[in-house]
Amino acid sequence: LAAEERLAELLGLPSGGHPAGDDGTAHGGPLTATDLDRSADELRSLLDGAVASAERQLFELRTAAADDSRILGALGDGGLLPPGPDVLATVEHLGEHGIPALPGWRYLAQAVDPADHARVLAARPELVDGVVITDPVSYGRAREVL
Repeated sequence: LAAEERLAELLGLPSGGHPAGDDGTAHGGPLTATDLDRSADELRSLLDGAVASAERQLFELRTAAADDSRILGALGDGGLLPPGPDVLATVEHLGEHGIPALPGWRYLAQAVDPADHARVLAARPELVDGVVITDPVSYGRAREVL
């Protein structure tokens, strides 16, 4: 471990590993146990930062992959673009309270004649990124729940 040049580089030491002496010249050879002990806190801090950065990047990549999977799944399921996260969360929340609801695009595909899609969207553009309560009796409860 002490012979790792990367450790010396991270600690800002000359390539030999040891800090410069009083005369400004570097001592040769790898880091000693004393050097590692003296730099342990700094190395731990650097490692913690690198791990946190890698975890953030992994989270972002997994989130992007989940979004991509959702989009591909939706396109393969009737050719509709998937609803946004807010719409999905709202539909799920309403469903948990026994209130039937659909994303606007899904409602349009299921309940409106394809020949009328353009007319309905022109009259109700909120269907594109909205939620439709499919049971009129549940509308009042939906307002309370939301």
